[in-house]
Amino acid sequence: MYAYFQKHHNFKGIFFSSSPAIIRMCQKYNITVIPHYQSNPFHIPLIRDLFLQSSQFYKSRFYGYVNSDIVMSPAIFDFLTEVETRMESHRIPENVERKRIIDK
Repeated sequence: MYAYFQKHHNFKGIFFSSSPAIIRMCQKYNITVIPHYQSNPFHIPLIRDLFLQSSQFYKSRFYGYVNSDIVMSPAIFDFLTEVETRMESHRIPENVERKRIIDK
């Protein structure tokens, strides 16, 4: 799906993994892989670090996180277009989530 989204939408997928098989698969489909990231003692990635690293790779109005076992619907792009429209008309404050996660 990520390769499809990158081809047909303004989307960049990033995988956070040190697995050689995942890295090879991502290279095949031109998907960025970040193998080093902060995690807690139970090896669960720290979401703040994932967003910070993502923002260093790609500048964007929106960042999101999806676990690898979740299938994303292409409808997300229509939703984000609507959110962007509402942000531009000041019905949603710009950068609300960015300030909560990245600027702390």
